[in-house]
Amino acid sequence: MGFDPADIENLLVACHRRCCVCHRYCGVRMEIDHIVTKAEGGSDNYDNAIAVCFDCHAEIHHYNPAHPKGRRFRPSELKAHRDQWSVFCAANPEALAGSVPPAEGGALERLLNELLFNEYLAGADRKAALFEVAQFRRAIGDGTFTWLNSKQVSAVYNAYALVSEINNCAQGLTSVDHIRRRNELRDQIGNLLPETREAFQAAIEALQGE
Repeated sequence: MGFDPADIENLLVACHRRCCVCHRYCGVRMEIDHIVTKAEGGSDNYDNAIAVCFDCHAEIHHYNPAHPKGRRFRPSELKAHRDQWSVFCAANPEALAGSVPPAEGGALERLLNELLFNEYLAGADRKAALFEVAQFRRAIGDGTFTWLNSKQVSAVYNAYALVSEINNCAQGLTSVDHIRRRNELRDQIGNLLPETREAFQAAIEALQGE
């Protein structure tokens, strides 16, 4: 059934649409998450709900006990984060006024936004163009993939492997003079695009937890 809409609204109001863990203002970029997952018997009641940003949501649920690194989030801690932050917001609303940070997202959000933009490009009627890869490279550099689960990593890697092929072909079009070779590169891009669109959709769904 999911959480009651009234409970969701009360949670968002109580935290002023700021993540209950990192306290960053998120606006629409919020998740109402189960503190104890449904798979582990968690309910859809208010007491089992917490409002978090995309990045904290991912970190909470992608700790791998088979390869433990760091300290996992436990239900009692998450409830304490929620309750402590709600009390602070209620007692100190003036401390939140005018303190909305710049709109730069976290690592997961940046990667997801790049995938959404690339999905848009893949749907455009075009013969060649370069897909964006900056956030994928940044995610590799800052260790984002170490706290994603194997399904998410595989989906994202698959999407960007296809991106690499298409980008190489598109770059080749600017350096090849032979007409036959240019046509071959265009055909190769056209053949790769349907699979790439599907790969973008799969990666987006995996990161969003759908």
